[in-house]
Amino acid sequence: MAASSPSTGRHRPPPSARGIAFVVAAIQFTNALEYMAVSPLFRRMAPDFGVPDSYAGYVTGAYTLTAILSGLAAYFRLNRNDPRRTLLVTLATLAVTTLAIAETHSFAWLLVLRALAGIAGGITMGCAFGVLLACASAAERPRLLATVVASFSLVSIVGIPMVLQAAERAGWPAAFRLIAACCAGCALVAATRIPAIAPPAVRPRTLDLDAGTVLHAAANAVSQLPSLLIVPVLAPLLALLSADPGSLPRLFFAGGVAGFVASHAAGRLARRLGERRLAWLATAALAIDIVLLMCHAVGAEGFMIAFMASTYVRLVATSSVSVAFPAPEHRAGFSALQTAATHLGTTVAFALSAWLLGGRTVTLAGIAPLLWASRIGTLALPAYLRLLRTARA
Repeated sequence: MAASSPSTGRHRPPPSARGIAFVVAAIQFTNALEYMAVSPLFRRMAPDFGVPDSYAGYVTGAYTLTAILSGLAAYFRLNRNDPRRTLLVTLATLAVTTLAIAETHSFAWLLVLRALAGIAGGITMGCAFGVLLACASAAERPRLLATVVASFSLVSIVGIPMVLQAAERAGWPAAFRLIAACCAGCALVAATRIPAIAPPAVRPRTLDLDAGTVLHAAANAVSQLPSLLIVPVLAPLLALLSADPGSLPRLFFAGGVAGFVASHAAGRLARRLGERRLAWLATAALAIDIVLLMCHAVGAEGFMIAFMASTYVRLVATSSVSVAFPAPEHRAGFSALQTAATHLGTTVAFALSAWLLGGRTVTLAGIAPLLWASRIGTLALPAYLRLLRTARA
């Protein structure tokens, strides 16, 4: 129903699902930037906190741990409230905690602030996806999800260079003030452009945490696991493949653009080919890319473009499959559970990557066990999607 303006009495049309998708994409971009920017900035921060830059892992771990816990807690509670209201609270919390980082020089307080940010960050995208899915039809979802997924690639294209430039020009606190401003801006836009979602008249029963729920919630984590195994060694690997030592920024930019374009294309192709066939094609592309790398048959640019494009297409496909699982009244809580599973999967992938590397130097021979694990994990996705179909039936 169209809303009316109390001052004019004129009716305002409700925001379109596509318009809401762009707002959610902006929130995804900001939420991912707030999480990802800390590691590259910490090298500049460490001297002011009196700790070595190797302590970046503690800062990241504080966020990830609380994000997992808050996502699990939100799974049981989020469906009972208006997800828009919770979204505004989490965005405001991210803005305040990020701004506070710029004003502190205590490492203990930094860990506390990152833990608080993790509590908010673990819920933010669950709320945002809950709103988007409530306003989108089943036919629209693949394209709208692709819009949101594509925003993640913009973090490496625009976001990280932007905050690093701010840190270079005005010091690392300026970078966090900039991120805090982005969080506050998203809260303002969400307050004005996202409609309130009325909670159900009857309190819904919590979605059973059974095998089907867990398998669907973990789908995105399973999709990304093979790629995340390679991410910790991606920079030295690209430097190894490239003859130009100064080409890393260009390669990461090319990969980000490839992911952005592929995500948008995947949203359209999912409606024509179906999500599972699309996942098959992207899986084949990623597996071939890894095989060519192991055979010394691909250059840095070709590997990076194929790697990022196929990774994002797989993510769009699994997202489209998994969001169809929960009933409408359970979508916000399910999305929070899915976010928690993704954070947990990222943690497991990074730990497994370090264990498989075993302290070896990054050479194609040295990372062979890592590449084999990634290749096997890549080929597991089609079987996993068949398992989801069985679980849904």
